Amino acid sequence: RADIYGFCIPFAQELALLMEESKIPIKIRLCDTMGYGLSYTGTVLPRSIPRMIHAFHNETGYPSSLLEWHGHNDFHKVHINAATAWLYGVSALNASLLGYGERTGNPPLEGAVMEYAGLKGDTGGMDLSVITEIAEYYEREIKATIPSNYPFVGCEFNTTRAGIHADGLLKNEEIYNIFDTEKILKRPLKITVTDKSGLAGITRWINENIPSVVSGEAELVSKRHPGVKHINTWVMEQYAQGRTSSISNEELVAQTKHFLPSLFESESVKVRKAAIEKALTLARKISSSKEIQSLDEDKIEAYLDMALKKEGSIQLIAITNLEGQRITQVHTQRGEKGLFRPLLNKNFHKHEWFTRVVKNGEIYHSDLFFSKYTGLLIMTAAHPLLDSMGKMYAVMDIDFKFDELVKLLSNIPEEILETKSQE
Repeated sequence: RADIYGFCIPFAQELALLMEESKIPIKIRLCDTMGYGLSYTGTVLPRSIPRMIHAFHNETGYPSSLLEWHGHNDFHKVHINAATAWLYGVSALNASLLGYGERTGNPPLEGAVMEYAGLKGDTGGMDLSVITEIAEYYEREIKATIPSNYPFVGCEFNTTRAGIHADGLLKNEEIYNIFDTEKILKRPLKITVTDKSGLAGITRWINENIPSVVSGEAELVSKRHPGVKHINTWVMEQYAQGRTSSISNEELVAQTKHFLPSLFESESVKVRKAAIEKALTLARKISSSKEIQSLDEDKIEAYLDMALKKEGSIQLIAITNLEGQRITQVHTQRGEKGLFRPLLNKNFHKHEWFTRVVKNGEIYHSDLFFSKYTGLLIMTAAHPLLDSMGKMYAVMDIDFKFDELVKLLSNIPEEILETKSQE
């Protein structure tokens, strides 16, 4: 392969003749598998990439559309060599995700894509945010470790530590960010907090990482907030004691909870919301079952009984017609049916769960309350039931036991479970 004029060019000329005779396009891949290629002018063959491509394209007449480049990164030149090959006449280059390849790797695909956009002035219809998804996939599924400073995908590629930079970012992000990384890569500019971050850096970190602020539920925090000053004091104390590493996100969340507690929901409120959402999910699942949709009385009764036995969080489940009368049995947990005898012949047309569903045609849930029949903390979920024409014909109501709902949730701290069970 190093003998350009003694072997490579004559071989390419023969391929050109064969291609003309067969009418079948034949691609030539220019391989630099040892990374010896040089991009700058004044170099000679076989190392000169410009001269190599000129020889194949201009001296043999081989079409540019059938020339492609295959480089390796032995001398840290894999990307610039690939871009040079593009500029001097090859139509395609071989690239690999994150530059993975034999030995030192191939041109990184994400770098090639960015280079293409820079050379052409547009992305050619490509969605560059996929670059971020590729990196996430590699880390999640392949368990690959991506260096934090790796361009475009490293966790800190668009991160700044210096406080003066953070202050400038608050005023004009274009000053310090390479481009709109949030728009193009779905990677907003990040702040890593160190002793150089100052009030501005801490403020930006809070505004970009605390969920209530990010979602808009809480107002943006000002660097003049007393809590920010307290966090900055804590940070400076860490480094005064000899710390050299940056402050972790977990540490910053803990400090923000301590000094700006209004930005966080209490754990009990989070559990309550999650339990209610779990109840609504179960209610939707039951109401959309094929047995309920069948309108067959026997199938519905059997299904409600089965659902109650399967879901220990359900205290009571029944279906009421649009006049407020029960049209199914009142299904309860074993041994509790006697507690609900007063409900067997009761009309529910004035109950809030019934009137709200009939009026709005949407699922309803109550707040938490204590059942006057069992004394347990419960909530009611009511769901409209529709016939095959999409017309409401009944309302299904389910009373859920809050303690049992909480047990169905994942990632709930044990102390929260214990607190709720005591209540």
